[in-house]
Amino acid sequence: MKLLITAVNSRFSHSNPAIRYLRNAAEPYIDEVEIMEYTVNQNCRDVVKDIVVRNPDAAAFSVYIWNAEFVIKLLKDLKKITPRLIITCGGPEVTFPSECGKLIQELSDFIILGQGESAFAMLAENQFESNEKIISSQNVPFSQIPFPYRDEDFKSLKNKFLYYESSRGCPFRCSYCLSSRDDYRVSYRKIEEVKSEIKKISENYTGTVKFVDRTFNASKKHSRDIWNYLVTLNDSNVYHFEIHPELLDDEDFEVLSRFPASKIRFELGIQSVHEKTLNLINRKSDMRKIERNILRLKKETEINLHADLIAGLPGENLKDISAGINFIMNLKPHQFQLGFLKILPGTLIHEQTQSFGIIFSESPPYTVYETDTINFSEMGILENIEHIIGTFYNTGLYSNIFRLLESSGDDWDSIFMKMSDFFASRKYSELSSGWAKNCMIMKDFVVAEYPHILKFFNDCARFDFFTNFYSTDYPDGLSDEFTSGVRVKMLQKIKNEYESNTGLSDFVKRNEFGKIMYFIKENHDFFYGIPDDVCLMKIRRASEIAQYSLLL
Repeated sequence: MKLLITAVNSRFSHSNPAIRYLRNAAEPYIDEVEIMEYTVNQNCRDVVKDIVVRNPDAAAFSVYIWNAEFVIKLLKDLKKITPRLIITCGGPEVTFPSECGKLIQELSDFIILGQGESAFAMLAENQFESNEKIISSQNVPFSQIPFPYRDEDFKSLKNKFLYYESSRGCPFRCSYCLSSRDDYRVSYRKIEEVKSEIKKISENYTGTVKFVDRTFNASKKHSRDIWNYLVTLNDSNVYHFEIHPELLDDEDFEVLSRFPASKIRFELGIQSVHEKTLNLINRKSDMRKIERNILRLKKETEINLHADLIAGLPGENLKDISAGINFIMNLKPHQFQLGFLKILPGTLIHEQTQSFGIIFSESPPYTVYETDTINFSEMGILENIEHIIGTFYNTGLYSNIFRLLESSGDDWDSIFMKMSDFFASRKYSELSSGWAKNCMIMKDFVVAEYPHILKFFNDCARFDFFTNFYSTDYPDGLSDEFTSGVRVKMLQKIKNEYESNTGLSDFVKRNEFGKIMYFIKENHDFFYGIPDDVCLMKIRRASEIAQYSLLL
């Protein structure tokens, strides 16, 4: 028998550890097991053709909110073209089925419920023959499940995220999360196993390792032991964790302060800043401690911080969510995700929707449209703000422009509300991936809403361009007589210093003058803090970027 285990990911950069766990579980019983990964962005017909060409006797699919509708199309076509193909599906969307999940169940020969390794092994041992359509098995301790990755897997993960879990389940009981269920109780891998597996990853993979533990630091000893081990590794990997910032203590900060810049990323699950809401969703938190710990992370470590807030939670109106936006923006994380509540089948909140007046999409990903405290139109405003944050703030390419907006005198919620109105009425269709075009749109916004800070806009925008790009010429809208005059004056000064042998020759060769990037502020009181007489220069060589301060 030939078995094909299939993942349909949300994008190419993602990977799926589940198919590798299942491969390892099935191989002792199946002659030939193959794993394949596709994405929802591919043409469904092309995926069907690829599966048919591989000619499996049985095919298994992991089904989630991001791929359920794609899998339905896939299964319908496979049923027509290869009616003898035995189809097995597992994952959250069929374990706790909505209307979409029920349709997938109808299209499948077998359904695996819950954590699937042992149930899938039972089905494989019986050569995918069973009198029961629904297959389930009691969860085994996580440490008994083998490491999913093999040497050959690492080659296929080049340019993709590698997902790793040191624990399953979660000790917390957030009502919107499947991990809050009693059948998802937390189970940890033995720490020596974790260290051995991380070592294998470190030796065979280069990229971003995402720990998918639901709350990584729920066990302080477990998380701290792993961090203490990671800090000893001499690799170029980036390690990503979802943590609860309230749980950090002095010992954590001691080890976290030893990581070099960009080595660690934290996803900080804040979700709401209001005690009333946190109580309603069974997520009691000490917001003062959370704030202190995030500020301490910024001060004492070089960890990249990503903060999450959820819109659409019970009891929160637009003003409440705006207060949450202010809270997070004032903490200045590196990225800020304003997400929207998903009413997942199988969660407690799915049973409470009428109590909270929640109206949500019946199709994956089951996003909330409105509640009894926030209406559809107001949720639309927040979607606009989420788009603005993603385009401008999270990229990090407009950081000095955001510093300028912060000096406007308005709170962040007011700034974003004005942005939402501005972009909705005039500019959304013009947003693109092009920095220069978006920068000029932002300038139009400043002209319209904050003319009192306009004089600093060009300085902020030019410094952002200088910091993030390598072009020697400023783009349209930022290039004018001032920048041209500065460049002429600067090049003459460079020539004079070079010829007088003041040490500039150690920094740049004469034939590299044309590669120089430069910045000088137009306003003497530009708040960035650069002395009035300093021009910053930057050139790009084959193997290095050098920076030089030159008195004009």
